[in-house]
Amino acid sequence: MNEPTTYEIVIRGHATDRILGHLSDDFAIAHRQPGTTQLMGVIRDPAHLHGVLSHLTSVAIDIVSVTPTDPPDQQTPPNPNIRPKDTTMTTTHSSPAPTRRKLELTTAGGIGGLTAAATFIFGIALFVTSLTDYTEGDRTPAESVDFLVGHQGILFAWYLVIFLVFGVAIIPLARALQVRLTDVSPLLADVSAVFAYIWAGLMFATGMISNIGITAVADLNGTDPAAAETLWSSIDTVTNGLGGGNELVGGTWILLVSLAAWGSRHLPTGLNAVGIASGAAGLITLIPGLSDVGMVFGLGSIVWFAWAGIVLLRTHDDITSLEVAR
Repeated sequence: MNEPTTYEIVIRGHATDRILGHLSDDFAIAHRQPGTTQLMGVIRDPAHLHGVLSHLTSVAIDIVSVTPTDPPDQQTPPNPNIRPKDTTMTTTHSSPAPTRRKLELTTAGGIGGLTAAATFIFGIALFVTSLTDYTEGDRTPAESVDFLVGHQGILFAWYLVIFLVFGVAIIPLARALQVRLTDVSPLLADVSAVFAYIWAGLMFATGMISNIGITAVADLNGTDPAAAETLWSSIDTVTNGLGGGNELVGGTWILLVSLAAWGSRHLPTGLNAVGIASGAAGLITLIPGLSDVGMVFGLGSIVWFAWAGIVLLRTHDDITSLEVAR
């Protein structure tokens, strides 16, 4: 196919504009036969066709047929003396297993996004309330150790949620977004997922070091306060380097996902704008003296995580409705 060609794509189920995404702008949509949806539109070249089919399969849609045809206003009456030629290029019936796996991934990603948002809310709430004496100001190591010894329980819960639970939550979210964006920007989708997995690993390391560290510092303080202060300073430096001092890795992930989805209907434009702003704020924390911009990154990330989670869960509902319509 070296020139624009009109195609009829038939898919199984009653597809809505929301699940079809940007394709609803490029194709005429009809429901002429029970249990199917017909898309009619112009395909520019093989790459365009591949992108269209990739989008359909990425949201677990079963493709019944892909057929080049004349546009409706140029179709001629059939000649009864000529046997029609079968021009169907592709016919496929996806098995329930891939569809089920994509549904499960979409659901897991949506739950992961909402969970990640919740961990940020929990972390910021404690940061500005119960832990404000620990997190604000230029406290000496001795003052920090004294606070740690008296608040081991709340610090343990804080580190557990903001690092370990968060790290678990972003893994399915990252995978679901990678699959969703592969057909529009495969390179950015793959690279962004790598940054997400690195971020998750850093969160695991930071959380485990922090929680083991506070126990070690508290135990050591009973026998050698000076050594406990030295140990606390070392742990604080390591954990800040891994996950608390700047938001390079997380900001890069959110920024790349938002750039990959920009201009398409795979994710809402508003969500992409929030992601670009939040990701940029995360990168700015690398600049000495501007680490306070991390709070902008944190608040923006809450919105981005929650919004992305809702989008994925709504997509799950659409796919489920499509399955029922079949």
